[in-house]
Amino acid sequence: MLDSAHENQHEILRGTFSPIATHVQIWHYAGPILGISDIKNLFKKYDSSLAQRLDQYYSSFRYAQVMSAYRNEGGFFTPLEDFNYDFGNLKMVIMSHDREAYKTAPRFYSVGDKWAEMQKSIAQLSRNSEHIVVKGATHNIPGDAPDVVISKIIETVDIMSKQPSVSSRF
Repeated sequence: MLDSAHENQHEILRGTFSPIATHVQIWHYAGPILGISDIKNLFKKYDSSLAQRLDQYYSSFRYAQVMSAYRNEGGFFTPLEDFNYDFGNLKMVIMSHDREAYKTAPRFYSVGDKWAEMQKSIAQLSRNSEHIVVKGATHNIPGDAPDVVISKIIETVDIMSKQPSVSSRF
């Protein structure tokens, strides 16, 4: 899982961020529809590829939908522990962003401790989990640290290939 959403994140983070105005939400839909943000970003000089990727994300439909969900969600979430799920020894790898990657973005940096706790609680759903903070990565872990993601996938496939198949257990 890559910086996965927590089932109760909106409740945990409620009140942390200032409310998002309706006109901001509308603008974030209009930008991608009209291509305004893409055109503007063509002429922008970036200090790093990370800054460019963040700009592209924030000018995308995906971000507009996230903002819309954030504005419109009603807080009706049921924590997984209420369902008495037991993931047992299911192998889980939880990768989280590096809080330090958001040092220059106070809005996101300010929720770093809460986000880290939510990620740890996801890892606790299994007795065979690993929680990794991917150094230097933002929420876009595959874009910021593809080598880390790929190495974990290869490692997992290798582990699974050494396990007896389901049919050989019977």
